[in-house]
Amino acid sequence: MADIVAEEGSMPLTPTVSRAVIGHAPDVRMYIGTPEENTSRVDFPEAKLVWSLGAPDWDAAINAIPVDSTATRFKRRHDILPLRKEQITEYGDDDIFDKIVDLLEQEILSAQWVAVSDIKVQPDAWSPSATEFFEGVQRCCGKKTQDVMPFVIEWFKDNNKCDLWHRDYSEKTRFKVGGAEVLVGRPYIDLGLLETASCSAVVVVPHLSRRGPNGLWILSRGTQHPFIQKFNSCCAYYLAVEDRPDVVEEIDGWKSISSLEFFRLKKEAESLQQEMKDEHEIVCKIASATGSELLSLISCVDVVVTESGRYPIMHKGRLFEEEEGLVSVEEIAAVFTPLPAR
Repeated sequence: MADIVAEEGSMPLTPTVSRAVIGHAPDVRMYIGTPEENTSRVDFPEAKLVWSLGAPDWDAAINAIPVDSTATRFKRRHDILPLRKEQITEYGDDDIFDKIVDLLEQEILSAQWVAVSDIKVQPDAWSPSATEFFEGVQRCCGKKTQDVMPFVIEWFKDNNKCDLWHRDYSEKTRFKVGGAEVLVGRPYIDLGLLETASCSAVVVVPHLSRRGPNGLWILSRGTQHPFIQKFNSCCAYYLAVEDRPDVVEEIDGWKSISSLEFFRLKKEAESLQQEMKDEHEIVCKIASATGSELLSLISCVDVVVTESGRYPIMHKGRLFEEEEGLVSVEEIAAVFTPLPAR
């Protein structure tokens, strides 16, 4: 830890200062600041001064530190989480890891860690849309993002039920895959995304590094999340082609969206199934979804279509439908509330 002062100009970046002070010494980390406030974001009340202009004999200072034979590693609540704080950006939210631990304990949040060492990348097995998505990443994103995205695509290959891949051309490290927001690099963990109908999971993917850990951290709604509670009794039917929801691309001039039609009653889905077979020679299966699975499907598309209307889930859907706002989770849950017994 070093307290650095810039005598002229602005303060250099932390990596620049670190290379100048300690070079490339393996497993040595330097944090800029004081024991109370520094770039590690951890308070070190036990820190010892080992060098200063007034006391430059660092060797003697280190040897003067008494050995504590009973010392053990200091445990923090968030040590149960897979990532280091240096792998994320907190934007002043210094307690984000503790907040995540609280939400996990309350089962409002659920988490899964998938190490890249457990993912076998097989590009030849990717769908055409996944391959096209990665080609866009290669053209427009940095090398570190290009290096980690094959692991993301491989995992989502089996966990992206709608096979939808979106990249905002203004974003280099943020992607929408199915109903998940994928945040790459050293991202800010925006849990607020899970408070919308358009997101079912926040996937944090740090750039690959020697120190690691390297992998995908999937944060989703837990069993006690209010949205899950609202949807526990909800059920809907939909058509699937080759075990994937029959997502429709709708085009109107320069605007295009993805939509998925849901049915409260199975017989209504059967009617469309027969129509698809007779008029379009498309063989569809009837599938159903409840609870969190239904929420996940809803978050994949721009517009949800039901017998009672069309509901914009994402901003593209709102513009397409020329609506002033997005549908709320409460409103969409009311659409899928079970019909009273007749």
